[in-house]
Amino acid sequence: MITYEYDEETQILKFHFLGKITAKDLYENADTIKQHERIPKDAKLLAYADKADFVFTPEELKQFGQYVASGERKFNTVKEAFIVARPKETALTYIFGKSSLQIAHFKFKTFSTEEAALNWLEE
Repeated sequence: MITYEYDEETQILKFHFLGKITAKDLYENADTIKQHERIPKDAKLLAYADKADFVFTPEELKQFGQYVASGERKFNTVKEAFIVARPKETALTYIFGKSSLQIAHFKFKTFSTEEAALNWLEE
């Protein structure tokens, strides 16, 4: 399950990955973000994956990265911070971060604390 909240003050879309997260969930999440009406053209996203169990493969994640890269471009820039707590989720977000390097307008970084993630998003 993925839940969403938009912080009007910081203009950050926060979303929480809870429980088992499949590749299908990732695609639905990307589509939800694209359709969100309040996110500014310079988007800031904060993903909480510290309570998630990613049940997709590295290959599925690479395919998802290609989907994100090849999709229509709604935002001028995207800065996305991921909060993780376990080694498996850390490794998978690292793989996604490496695959997203080819997307010029997209910055992605993994963190272990909310404070560090928010500081980076506000830079």
